[in-house]
Formats: sequence, C-alpha cells, structure tokens
Amino acid sequence: MSRKPRSRLEWAALTLLLLVAAWFRFYDLGNIPKGLEHDEVATWHMVAGVLEGKRPIYFEEGYGHEPLYNYLTALPMTIWGQNWLGERVWAPWLGMFAVAATYALMRRLIGPRVGVSGACFQATVLWSLFLNRLCLCLNLLPLLLCLTLYCLWRGLELSARGPHPNLCRWSAS
Repeated sequence: MSRKPRSRLEWAALTLLLLVAAWFRFYDLGNIPKGLEHDEVATWHMVAGVLEGKRPIYFEEGYGHEPLYNYLTALPMTIWGQNWLGERVWAPWLGMFAVAATYALMRRLIGPRVGVSGACFQATVLWSLFLNRLCLCLNLLPLLLCLTLYCLWRGLELSARGPHPNLCRWSAS
C-alpha cells in the first residue's frame, strides 16, 4: 500500500487518543484496582527470585511464563523497591506502546482511518484497560504481535520491490 502523508487531523486524533489512553491507564494506578491480584503476586515472587540472582529461561511458577516480562519488571523494582509501583510500572506503558503499534500496523495495512479506529479501540476497550493496570506478562502480547506483523508486512513490501542493490553486491562477492 502506498504511504499517505499524515494530515493535521490525523495527528490531532492520534495525540488525543494517546492522551485518553494515558489517562485511563495511569490515573490512580496504585488504587484502581485495589490491592494485588493473585497472578501479580506470582509475578512478584518470580521477579524477587530474579533480584536474588536467579536467571531461568522459563519460569515454572504460575502455570509457566517466558522470562522477558519478569526481567523487565526487575529493573523498576530495583529502582523503586518491591512495591506496587515497581511491579505495575510497565503495564500501562506497554498498553500505550500497544495503542501506537496498533495505529502503525492498521495504517500500514489498510489506511489512516482504520489506523485511528484501531488505535481508538485499543485505547478504550475494557479488557485492554483492565489488563494494562495489572502486572501481567500478557501485556507484552498486543505490542509484540503488532510489531511482528508490522515488520512482516514491511518485509513483504520490500521483497515485492525486488532485491536491494546493496544486498545484491554482498551476495555476488
């Protein structure tokens, strides 16, 4: 699909969406939802193990987890301590990045209106809002999925144009 330049209206809509998404995700993060959910406690224990020096490639606790989110969560817990802020800081940020990645993917695949609509959905739908306020590894899923599909689509677009001249030089030598 040919790239269309972004209009001022599109920039304004995207900015407004990101502000709304930020408000929904960051407003009173320490009190809404109240307390820690049981999966958050399991994540807390896994991250505590990381802070003690354990470096597993797969966490068996809590029905099994890949390590990326736990290692990411260990960083703010070393800064702010083992409390709700250290644990929940990544969740709303990953939600914000997912809104932006959804916009980029949908805009590239279909167009600007669908990009803004998809970002609007991602910014305001209940399940996304709820999960982006909890410390759960599944907060990585929408972001990584959108980034993976974006890169795949971009690669398909580039391969349809033909080989890159610099790559041809390398393969000939």
